[in-house]
Amino acid sequence: MRVRAALLLCAAACHGAFIRTGKWQKPKSAPVDYDRASPYGSWRNESYDWEAAKRRVLDHAMRDVARYSIDESHKSTKLALRSALLDKTHAIWILQGRLFVHKAYLGEMKRELHLRFMNSVLRKKSDLIKNVVYTFDEGASGPSHECDPHLPKLVIAKKNGEKQCGVLVPNPYFGDLYRNWERERSALVSLGRRRKWENRRPQLFWRGKIRGREAVINKERDCAREAGNYARLQAASLTTHDSKKFDVRTNTCRPRPIRSLSQDLCRKVLPQNDDLAKIRDSGCRAVQGRFMNHGKFNAFQFLLDLPGSTTGSYSRNLNHLWLLGAVVVFWAGPLLEPGGALQWYSAGLRDGRTHVTVNVSTAKATLDAITDHVDWRNELLENSRGVADNLLCGECMGSYVATVLTSLRQRLPLLDSALNQRTHHTANATLAELLSRENCARHLAAGLVEVVRGTPRNRREPGWPITWRTAATGAAACDLLGALPAPFRDPKMSAAGRRGGARVRERVLLASV
Repeated sequence: MRVRAALLLCAAACHGAFIRTGKWQKPKSAPVDYDRASPYGSWRNESYDWEAAKRRVLDHAMRDVARYSIDESHKSTKLALRSALLDKTHAIWILQGRLFVHKAYLGEMKRELHLRFMNSVLRKKSDLIKNVVYTFDEGASGPSHECDPHLPKLVIAKKNGEKQCGVLVPNPYFGDLYRNWERERSALVSLGRRRKWENRRPQLFWRGKIRGREAVINKERDCAREAGNYARLQAASLTTHDSKKFDVRTNTCRPRPIRSLSQDLCRKVLPQNDDLAKIRDSGCRAVQGRFMNHGKFNAFQFLLDLPGSTTGSYSRNLNHLWLLGAVVVFWAGPLLEPGGALQWYSAGLRDGRTHVTVNVSTAKATLDAITDHVDWRNELLENSRGVADNLLCGECMGSYVATVLTSLRQRLPLLDSALNQRTHHTANATLAELLSRENCARHLAAGLVEVVRGTPRNRREPGWPITWRTAATGAAACDLLGALPAPFRDPKMSAAGRRGGARVRERVLLASV
């Protein structure tokens, strides 16, 4: 009897959770408040100080640089060089304006794109950067572990805020700064100026992908990896609520299936509701939209930037949104950092002045407030163009990267001396001697690769592959690296001595080719 009573109670409790076909039906939730007031109560109609914005960007970078303590010990020099030889998939050598990596570095798209980016910077800034070695982390969320304290690391984003290590630099999707990016930037800025605000659709626009990750997550902390897709699905629900004001659609939609509360830990931190369930259960038919390239974005008054779908970090789509003469809108949501993942120029932005931030409840009221207040709208439009002109120009990014690398060189004076041969004291070893001590030939047995130029081989995806050649392998590769640092022009050294050093270096180079 007790077993039968328990079964009856279970059937009664679960009756509302099943539909007639016998499939699980998600529990209903409270409706979403789409009409919450805008958080922007007042604003100042004054010009934006772009010089101060640039200083904030550089100051933020220098704080990250300062995390690498100045160490003049021989041990730190040895450990830094050892890290550069061991980290084959991330270490980058810049010597005499030439770009070298281990052969294992190649094969990953963003790492190759960074080489193309750096190749363009070296064309203009090699005299300032000089010789340096560093590591590059291509992860969209930033480093997941502590950085090597001896060798500088450059990163493209920090999803978890300033506590993450590494120095921020532009993401590699900018490509060749002084050629491709400047042409693309000029073309999109012209398109943005061609169409006035009044002649655009009064909608918030976005296109992208929703692609859920694991169907079942066993640890609640793993839900942060789903935050980007959740934000995209949540923003798309605005379109089903008011399609006249929102055109947030997806061209690829495979959201993660949601199970019962007891089986899905993410329901606690990424709350579900009936609107999201309708989109998911219908296969996203209500929010399907065709792909549109950036050249057509100038048809809309508001452009939305959403977190990346892979990890919920930055989205490369933002690179172009500032150029198109529209109000740029950021998204706030569960498990997302305020203002989104940190990028290299985030310190130069100001919420409410260069952009606005909305969520599913405040989006409608914020867009209405911008439309009604012409002065605020004009300030946002002017400042979005200011971001494009003062922070995202090719020369702006090239100078920033050169300043960062120059500052990082100064954190390891002995390694910098070996790389740039600025001293001939017997206490300081040359780069060739340091490489020999670390058994360099074993580390470079697979080959040292030189980036010849950054032009793409595949025209359909401009700038993805790079052109490279194997410079040398094994001991010859070590000789090549050791011979590249320029000799120090000591005024006390005779001209004959300088010529002799040049001849030795030339013989090593010829033997290694």
